[in-house]
Amino acid sequence: IRCTNRIPLTQEFTPTKAEQELYDKVSAYLQKDNLYALPSAQRHLMTLILRRLLASSTFALTGTLKGLASKLHKALEIGSLKESSEYIKKSFSDMDELSEELEDTPDDDQQLSEADKAAIREEIKELKEYAEISESIKTNAKGNVLQTAIDNGFKKLEGLGAPKKALIFTEFRRTQD
Repeated sequence: IRCTNRIPLTQEFTPTKAEQELYDKVSAYLQKDNLYALPSAQRHLMTLILRRLLASSTFALTGTLKGLASKLHKALEIGSLKESSEYIKKSFSDMDELSEELEDTPDDDQQLSEADKAAIREEIKELKEYAEISESIKTNAKGNVLQTAIDNGFKKLEGLGAPKKALIFTEFRRTQD
C-alpha cells in the first residue's frame, strides 16, 4: 500500500473580542448547576455538543441558541419541559454518534412551578442575548486565517513538488454554510 506522507501545519488565530465574550458567556452558562434548556438526562452530552458547536464557529452555534430559547418559551406555554426534550432529540438526531444515545434517554416531563417559570424566563433572556452576540459576529477569526493557512500549505506543497490540493474539515454543516 502506498501511503501519502502527511505533514501537518498549524495556523494560530486569536478570537475577536466579540467571539471571546460569547465563548466566556456560553461557558459560564454551561457551568450553571440548573439549566432548563438542557434535559437532565442529556445534560453532559448536550454540554459537550454546545462546546463543539462553539469551537466550530459562531455560525454553528447561533441557530441552536435560538432554538433552545424558542423551545423553553414553548415549555412555558404548555407548562412542561417535555417539549424541550423532544427538541433536543430532533435537533441533534442527525449526528450519528449521538442519535442512539439520545433515543435511550427519558424525557423531562416535569410540571413547572411558578419559580421554575421565572427561572426559565431568565434563561430565555440569557439564551437570546447569546444568540444576538453570536449573530452579530459576521466573520470568525478562525475563518479569517483560513486563507493564510491555505497559502502556507500551498507554499509547502510547492516546495515539495506536490500538486496544490486542500482538504478542509468542519464538524458542522452550519460552519460550512
